[in-house]
Amino acid sequence: MKQIQAEIINYNAYPTMEKAACQSAPRYERFGLSSTGFSFFLLLLVNCYAPILLLWSGAIPFAYRFHVLAVVLLSFILHSVYRGYCFRDLGFTWENSWNSIRWNLLFCAVGGIGLYLTYRTGLLMPREYSYSLACFLFYILILGPVQELIFRGIMFAEMKRCRIIDPKMMLLISTITFSFLHIIYNHPPLLLITFVSGLVWGMIYLRWPSIWGISFSHSLLGALAMFLGVL
Repeated sequence: MKQIQAEIINYNAYPTMEKAACQSAPRYERFGLSSTGFSFFLLLLVNCYAPILLLWSGAIPFAYRFHVLAVVLLSFILHSVYRGYCFRDLGFTWENSWNSIRWNLLFCAVGGIGLYLTYRTGLLMPREYSYSLACFLFYILILGPVQELIFRGIMFAEMKRCRIIDPKMMLLISTITFSFLHIIYNHPPLLLITFVSGLVWGMIYLRWPSIWGISFSHSLLGALAMFLGVL
């Protein structure tokens, strides 16, 4: 009899115990986020969104945009080293890369024509920048590929490790973050262009996770945008 009473007491205590456990748990866990998921969104906030907002608000002069971008990209690279990702995790593989390259070449051609026609119609607001040949080479060989390493390679690897495995969610987070990077230009058409570009690159990367094709496409289209004065 005493054993039955003890079991009833323990059973009635379950809701209270669960409530206490919930109250003692971190706030992000109450909303269904794991500690790794929370760390991922904290990474985005501190290493990406906060510096870009400082640029956009004028707290950091616009002339230093490439310096800030370099710091953002370096922080992500250091994070990937800390997390112990191998080259294959980040898309450095030639497996199925030719399919990726073919689709990226197609998008590069269509996107380049679309960007030029949009520029000619006056929908884009070109700025008076004079980039040197060294700047173009730096963008094509380093800045463009490194952006793809961050927003597709590292970000997709990090989301998978944080159990964010829904392809649509992964694609949305990556695309929005990449497009947000360009808010500093205060130019809505450019945000739309970068959103569409990030969406296409993300879809190709999800299908064929190779960094080579999307890096090539990004470098060429970005260099064209620089030539037209959009960036």
